[in-house]
Amino acid sequence: MINDLLVLSRGQQKSELARERLLANELWADVLDDAGFEAEQMGKHLEVSSPPGPWALFGNASALDSALENIVRNALRYSNTRIAVAFSADNQGITIVVDDDGPGVSEEDREQIFRPFYRTTKHAIAHRAAPVWAWRLSRLRSINTAAG
Repeated sequence: MINDLLVLSRGQQKSELARERLLANELWADVLDDAGFEAEQMGKHLEVSSPPGPWALFGNASALDSALENIVRNALRYSNTRIAVAFSADNQGITIVVDDDGPGVSEEDREQIFRPFYRTTKHAIAHRAAPVWAWRLSRLRSINTAAG
């Protein structure tokens, strides 16, 4: 978590993250394997669909790896039984869609969840869980800006 806060801070200061040419399918393979194992342990189903071949991109490996991991872990945590991760690649870049059968985010919270440390208690009360902290989503916005 401390490392995540440092990355968020650096991103807000517009610090340049080290960028390199990456193969996204190789970069994210471990995250998806781990998520599949966790889903199985939780009695949930993780489905991953992706185009064949290498998908090249230019960015910061650590930041991009962490970004996908945070989104997928969030889906695992709040889904009921199903998580789908779909990748598509074209000349413009790589698109990742993470879909699950969880409660989702209320309309009024959708913009707020990108603020650092914003939390919504509606979801927490409904699921009797700790409040949902949005530092991860804020971090993702910073990573996407800084990492490419």
